[in-house]
Amino acid sequence: MRDWYRLERNIEIPNFARSEGWWNRGENLYMKHYAGAGFTECSGGLQVGDVIIMQVQANEPNHAGVYIGDGLMLHHLYGQLSNQVPYDGYWQDRTVIILRNNY
Repeated sequence: MRDWYRLERNIEIPNFARSEGWWNRGENLYMKHYAGAGFTECSGGLQVGDVIIMQVQANEPNHAGVYIGDGLMLHHLYGQLSNQVPYDGYWQDRTVIILRNNY
C-alpha cells in the first residue's frame, strides 16, 4: 500500500512501528492510525486508490489492499510477493472499512 501511494500518487504514507503478531495483541493499528495518515472512511463505489482494510484470520483488522480499478485489488500477504487479485467474495466478506486519501 505504501509503495503504491508513493509511486502512483507521490504520497508518503508513514511506516508505523509495529512488531510481529501485533494483530494478536489487540493493538488495532490500522484503525488507530488511518486518520493520522491522511485517510477518511468513505462509502459508495470504490475509486482507484481506495484502501481496503480487512480482517483475515484475526480478531481485529490486520490486512490492507489498494483498489486499482477493474474489480482488482493490489495487496501483499505475509510471506508472499505483492499481487493483484479480484476484489470479490473472500476479500469483500472480510472487509471492515474502505478508506480514501483526500490528497
